Amino acid sequence: MKNLGRWCPFTNNQVTKRCNMNKPPICFMSYARSDDKHNYRQLTKLCKRLSGEVQVQTGKEFPIFQDRKDTYWGEHWKSRIEESLDAVTFLVPIITPSFFNSSACCAELERFIDREKRLGRNDLILPVYYINCSALNDEEKQDRLTSLIASRNGADWRKLRNEL
Repeated sequence: MKNLGRWCPFTNNQVTKRCNMNKPPICFMSYARSDDKHNYRQLTKLCKRLSGEVQVQTGKEFPIFQDRKDTYWGEHWKSRIEESLDAVTFLVPIITPSFFNSSACCAELERFIDREKRLGRNDLILPVYYINCSALNDEEKQDRLTSLIASRNGADWRKLRNEL
């Protein structure tokens, strides 16, 4: 990569490292950025740990798309997210009240639900319950998305979320 000049805050290696994954992602982590920020980037750490743990257990790389590390500087982020959602095998939504209040998270979930249907599958969304959501526990409060998530078996990290 050519030197980007004095105005660029990254060295050539930093740009390459930040903007490229070694392999296409297999999984997409959908989360509310405010949750990650509030918990001192614990969701970012969870993404790294999950990717690493699957690799250790299987002996194969398991790249997970996370918007904060896998979108390029200056790139049209919405297109990058949509392309990634259309290419990955699994969606891991991090379930919190903020997730369901985020139009971006809901759009990601909707898009992946459509992909899952086109593939004739119903087992590619792997929810991680991170913070209790009253809408998941009360059927009267559920909409289509909360109902779908409530119907899926997921990993319950509510008691573990501060232990990452």
